[in-house]
Amino acid sequence: MSDASGRIHPRLRPVFDTLLAAPRPQGTLYWLTRDSSRPDKARPDILRSMALGELDISHAAFEAMPDHRAVRYLRDLLAGVGVLAPYHPGLERITPWLRGILAWVPKQHADLIERFARWQLLRRLRLLGGQDKITRGSEQNARAVILSTVRFLAWLET
Repeated sequence: MSDASGRIHPRLRPVFDTLLAAPRPQGTLYWLTRDSSRPDKARPDILRSMALGELDISHAAFEAMPDHRAVRYLRDLLAGVGVLAPYHPGLERITPWLRGILAWVPKQHADLIERFARWQLLRRLRLLGGQDKITRGSEQNARAVILSTVRFLAWLET
């Protein structure tokens, strides 16, 4: 988490302090030093790249990364200690999930579903999130509506 000068990057100081204060130091040490060659184990590399300025310390940087549990954990950690702005993880993860679904749908259907999801479902979820009223059920319902729409349009084609 240190920059080129060897000092802890100022924006990453809360992460450093949190890891230092962990109740099980051996777990933190293991977490920081385990194999980073696989994308799902890349936490130390992400922190290092952020400290060196090679990667922005932002939600956008995490959105551009593969959707792996370790990457989600690190993003949640940075948001939890105040390095990143608070966000609603479930809501933020629907967009990449939707992109994955739409990749398998015929283009004419994908365009229609994407517009419907953006203007009807995601807009409603963002409004609920802004009022801190979003629930796991509302996220699951949005996903279910999208999948039902995909199935319905596929049925119409048969």
